[in-house]
Amino acid sequence: MTRPVTYIYPAVNNAYIAAVQSRVGAGNMIFNGTFPADVNGVITFPRFARTISLTSGNNNSAVNFTINGFQDGASFSETIAGPNANTVSTATLFDVVESITSDGNINAVSAGIGVVGRTAWLINDYNRTVYNSSFIVVISAAPSTITYSYETTIDNVEEENPANIQSIAPIANMTNAVVSASSSSDRPCFACCVSVSASTLGGSLRFTFLQQGIR
Repeated sequence: MTRPVTYIYPAVNNAYIAAVQSRVGAGNMIFNGTFPADVNGVITFPRFARTISLTSGNNNSAVNFTINGFQDGASFSETIAGPNANTVSTATLFDVVESITSDGNINAVSAGIGVVGRTAWLINDYNRTVYNSSFIVVISAAPSTITYSYETTIDNVEEENPANIQSIAPIANMTNAVVSASSSSDRPCFACCVSVSASTLGGSLRFTFLQQGIR
């Protein structure tokens, strides 16, 4: 039976994880943003991975922030200097955030999801005798912008470390695209996703994939 699968990639949100907060001394940021933490106090993004942003109108650049979490089940930790009347972001993508810790005072800092990321990997049924799939990306951006690529991999994303996964963007009109687009493929792959290399406030997309036998 054929059934479509849809992933939503939300717009940049500087307070998605933690609302603006100040604190004296080192410690953890409180996860009280627009997306709720689970019963264990952990942020688990719904089918996407993102850079983590820190935003402030004040100078927090002397303070180091450590973001701890996961991407596709692998543990990651990254330390970045705080914002100085701007927004700073991690280089690492996270789909789970366990904690954001500062080593000193923080002055009106919020934590959110950054401009770079991707949807979760969507596992294909590549064992079928005949492989056919269709997919569409619909963006909701105007007047904002979002730049995306449809990517595939033959690596086992369920077992491979995310840092070692090799992917390609095989569809020309869905590579560094800035408008809605659709395509199809008869080339089997282990998994596919939509990666976002740039976006502005308000830029979001919906990725729908259709393949008979997908799990």
